[in-house]
Amino acid sequence: MKINKYIYSLAAFVMIVNFTISGIDGNLIDGASKSYLTELSYADADWSPSYWGGSTFGRTTVTGDGTYTVFASINGDAKGAVVWTIELYNLWKELSDPTKVKVHINSVTVPGKN
Repeated sequence: MKINKYIYSLAAFVMIVNFTISGIDGNLIDGASKSYLTELSYADADWSPSYWGGSTFGRTTVTGDGTYTVFASINGDAKGAVVWTIELYNLWKELSDPTKVKVHINSVTVPGKN
């Protein structure tokens, strides 16, 4: 997924997560879609601020083992956020063995924040 100039202009309001996923290739049931919408979600302890996806901004599509980038708009400063998830919609139900899937977070970036 390319991060274009528009996104950089929103730098103070975006969190970017780069991750590597393995254990998908060779582990899908027959007829699996092999294409999984993926979004970044977050919430603080009382669920505000929060973001649970639903826009086209920041999405990517996981198509198998590999490295991907997702990002989300941060409402306010997301201070106190304690729940962070990479949502891989419908992947779990198309896996032969979910225990084989491993996700490694390579980087988490909030441009403009120290």
